[in-house]
Amino acid sequence: MLRVYPNLHELAAVFDYFVLDVWGVLHDGEAPYPEAIAGLAALKRCGKRVLLLSNTPSTALVLREELSALGFPPDTYEEILTSGQVTREMIGKQENQGQSYYYIGPPEQSCLLAGLGYRSKTRLEEVGFLLVTGLNDRTPRCGRLPRITSPGLATAFADVLRQSRLGHFPAGRLDYSLCGPPGPGL
Repeated sequence: MLRVYPNLHELAAVFDYFVLDVWGVLHDGEAPYPEAIAGLAALKRCGKRVLLLSNTPSTALVLREELSALGFPPDTYEEILTSGQVTREMIGKQENQGQSYYYIGPPEQSCLLAGLGYRSKTRLEEVGFLLVTGLNDRTPRCGRLPRITSPGLATAFADVLRQSRLGHFPAGRLDYSLCGPPGPGL
């Protein structure tokens, strides 16, 4: 039977490590949830270790700054792990995908690979890989879901997929999958 803990205090009595998602757990994208900051501080006072986990395409440093702007003190958690950070680290370790990439995503997130020696290109024939951080026309701040999906970015992504199916991608056919129904002509 699943045990339900009514509050963080009871959880802290049982566990030493906490992995907490950020958006939807600590805040709603605009403001912290009631007691979220105090809860993190209480875990810290109890000597608990906290890892914050997020699927944002931003780096841990960027998310740390965004959380600070929302009022979350950096000393209330030990580490942040983001999908953007993992992507940056994994691509940084690769040697065989080429030194150039085709970027699709909000301009604010185009610097994900900055300092790693990769170059963004505008022609598929010149790239070794695709970097897609989202199809939204504005970057979600602190995990807030954007309300608008950019037709321009979605069209660019569809065009890249179409070209890859025709073999215009240097590695030949690019395999991909889509979540949800594909758009017309995809």
